Amino acid sequence: MGRVVVLVLVFFIFCKAGFAFSENSAIFRIITTTPPSAQAGKEIVFEIEITNTGSEAWVAGEYSVFIKVYDTNKSYLTETDKTRQFEDIAPAEALAVNIDFDIPADYSGTYHYRVGMEFEEEALFSHYFILRVLPLAPVPEVKKLTGSIQINYQDNQAIEPTTSLNLRLVSLLPVGSYLRFSTSGRSTPSINPELSNFFISYHSQKLDLSAGDFATGLSELTLTRSRGVKVGTRLGEIDLVGLVGSSQKTFKDDLYGLGGSVYLRSNLTLGVNYVQDKNGQNSVASLDTEFALSPEMSLSGEYAWSSCKEDEIESATRTGNAFRIEASAYSEKLILDGSYERTDQNFCSPSMPDVSTGYEEYDFFLDYSFFDYMSGSFYYNHYSDSFQPGDIFRYSLADASLSFFLPKLPSLSIAYDISENFSNEDSEVLIDDTTNTFAFGLSYPIKKVRLSISHSRSNYEDRTEFPSQESTVSNTYAVSAPCGKYLVLSTHYGISDTKDLIALNTIRYRYVTWGVEYKIIPDKLSLSTQYKIGRNKDIENTVDNRKVTTTLTLSYYPTKRNMVRLGYVLTDEDNFIIGANAPTSDRENIYFMSHYNLTEEQSIELRYSLINGGEPTGSTTGSQNQSIHLTYNYRF
Repeated sequence: MGRVVVLVLVFFIFCKAGFAFSENSAIFRIITTTPPSAQAGKEIVFEIEITNTGSEAWVAGEYSVFIKVYDTNKSYLTETDKTRQFEDIAPAEALAVNIDFDIPADYSGTYHYRVGMEFEEEALFSHYFILRVLPLAPVPEVKKLTGSIQINYQDNQAIEPTTSLNLRLVSLLPVGSYLRFSTSGRSTPSINPELSNFFISYHSQKLDLSAGDFATGLSELTLTRSRGVKVGTRLGEIDLVGLVGSSQKTFKDDLYGLGGSVYLRSNLTLGVNYVQDKNGQNSVASLDTEFALSPEMSLSGEYAWSSCKEDEIESATRTGNAFRIEASAYSEKLILDGSYERTDQNFCSPSMPDVSTGYEEYDFFLDYSFFDYMSGSFYYNHYSDSFQPGDIFRYSLADASLSFFLPKLPSLSIAYDISENFSNEDSEVLIDDTTNTFAFGLSYPIKKVRLSISHSRSNYEDRTEFPSQESTVSNTYAVSAPCGKYLVLSTHYGISDTKDLIALNTIRYRYVTWGVEYKIIPDKLSLSTQYKIGRNKDIENTVDNRKVTTTLTLSYYPTKRNMVRLGYVLTDEDNFIIGANAPTSDRENIYFMSHYNLTEEQSIELRYSLINGGEPTGSTTGSQNQSIHLTYNYRF
């Protein structure tokens, strides 16, 4: 892929009693991949930089970074291990991390991926990026059997104990052929062990045999996800495919499909697809093409027709059509990716002839690296549907960002996004609102002292029967400095004002955090404590909320990739509402987490939490919640 820089802004706004505060948001940058060209059966390393544009620091050991991989239709395929990060990242600061991915031997062509960050209770994701994979080139040193096993177990008061399994195997055979098997399943006390997905296939130079759950049955507009049996063969420059299956999780012969494609030139493919139900009353056909102008530029499209009867007795037939087109280009400094898809109200699938699927969606992403120290991006997505006459839903999102990384000067990130949602009175829920947010962050290391500042301004407008307008301005300031070899002091101060422009009321939120970290054994064992006090109050004195959080954490790092942590969190909250008593509540949280790499291929992660309280003081019904999450990963 060469050296590319991709910036993506993701915002998560949390609302409580009219108060909106951007706690977690990020700009994702893909700096480069190693090696530049991805090839099946080999490892690729993504060099990623993630800038904290939120109002809260990312605490070491409490978040992970990973990558999710999707096929050409953006259907989920797999993901990398969640790599736990052991670095505190204050607002406006950036995290640099490398994520490696062993590309399966059966991958070939165009794929998509997203960078993800997982916190204890939420996750942030980037937009889709393109990953082009060269086909497997077998060499003697390539392992004959590769795969991965992931086992998860979780249990708490909210859900019953659940065990899940994900298994993937690829066996390389002579003459460039391979055998692939994958499955996933889960088991609970009330559900017998069941497989939710499975897939087995054999691939050679002239023959493909597969059975199970297909992410793409034939093509995106004719048949995507399905379960069945598929046979494909290649005769010179012609590929032929036949399929028998169902759109449900059964092996019923509900659907029959045929497909074929011809390589008119080395960079031009033309294909045809046809699917019908077993009664021959409902069908869909399409023509598709893919044109590679160069290794860095591609264009693809598909046009489909459908014919469906809503029941077997009626003779009236409903016909419809659909269309999609995609284009992409990338170079050392530029990434361009766009798509457009539209289906009319009468377009239908043979598996669900009674369901209308009329919608329109276009998606555009542009990134440009102006020079080594400045990059910018623009993203726009619009989706609208009309399932029934007069029943309309629309959604649109646009965001733009700039990042500056000048040597010996403060790093600066600027971002703006706007989103709109609309559904008319014929829909189940009436929606008509707009949200726009502007944010920037500044980070500057002065020798060993780290300074950071972030600012965001968000406006929300609801134009339904009960209109509302809110404007939120937030600022955070952070500084951390070492005191000698073993001690690090830090402090954060944040302010946020949310104005209700209709009720003419303002809710003000202020918080301050003091932190101390004592390095008992530098880079091995540390003890840290943090004290945070925050207050929510409106100018009319109808709401007054005070929350004090005290944290004590003991962390041990046997190696750079392994971690053991024991923590205690005490939360004291007072709530006051005019005309009522002031309810208070205390909550204690004792937690333990460990991430340990047993070998280069095996890792295990354990998280345990015990929470007491959370009920108003004086309540006769106490509460206690225990949770445990255990994950084992093995890649070979």
